[in-house]
Amino acid sequence: MVIKGMLTLASFVAVQYSSTWIINSFYSINSCRNQMSSAKPMIDKLNSFKPEKFNTDVSNSNLDTLILNNISFGYKAEELVLDKVNLEIKKGDKLLLTGKSGQGKSTLLNLLTGRLKPTNGNILINGLSNKSFTFSEVQQTSQIFNDTLLFNLTLGKKFSDSKIAEAIKKAGLLPYVKRYGLNAIIEENGKNLSGGEKKRIELARAFLYERDFLIVDEGTASLDPTTANQIHEMFLNSPLTVVEIDHHIPPKIMEMFNHHYALHDKQLERIF
Repeated sequence: MVIKGMLTLASFVAVQYSSTWIINSFYSINSCRNQMSSAKPMIDKLNSFKPEKFNTDVSNSNLDTLILNNISFGYKAEELVLDKVNLEIKKGDKLLLTGKSGQGKSTLLNLLTGRLKPTNGNILINGLSNKSFTFSEVQQTSQIFNDTLLFNLTLGKKFSDSKIAEAIKKAGLLPYVKRYGLNAIIEENGKNLSGGEKKRIELARAFLYERDFLIVDEGTASLDPTTANQIHEMFLNSPLTVVEIDHHIPPKIMEMFNHHYALHDKQLERIF
């Protein structure tokens, strides 16, 4: 049509670009509809989820003693990962757990926190079985959300300004807050944060929610030595009960633990 003079070149280009925009828009809409359709079964499942109701008396929320009594566990009945493990943790203890990869350290943590049930033996919390307690975690991969710093600290729960300020100070986040403010937007997975800032956010959550038990599963492994030491000093100098898995603890930090256990051959050996 352009060659025959029925349509100007400019009109042809305009139609071509307009068509592309329209078609791409429809492609985007269709892609979104496909994503929504594929997500619907999971959304329906989440909406139907009813959280387990725990007994909320004081003995459950405050941890004084946690005892593993002859604990054995295996993902398969004939293949034990842990065999007759005994361990006592008291409030305020700082316990280091080491061992080669695959020895069952994370399995032991999951038994401590109630995510797994022992095959044999029992777990006593404040002298009682079948009880639960609250805990916080600092893992190698931080749980950070694409939202404000304030939301990442409170996770949507209401706290007083004074409690938030206290948690920020304890976790060493005050310089960040002074520079960017509580309404600073955190990118998905904390892409605009340093490794140390992510760990401090997780620590601030623990202080804010007043969780008295902290699990650290190689939580400082990805940090440089100076930052890792700073994070260690924060939670090891706190009143929190701490159980940490780590393989590279410098002598200065090692002295801050009052218990060290090594896991090997399905058994737990006390180092000090």
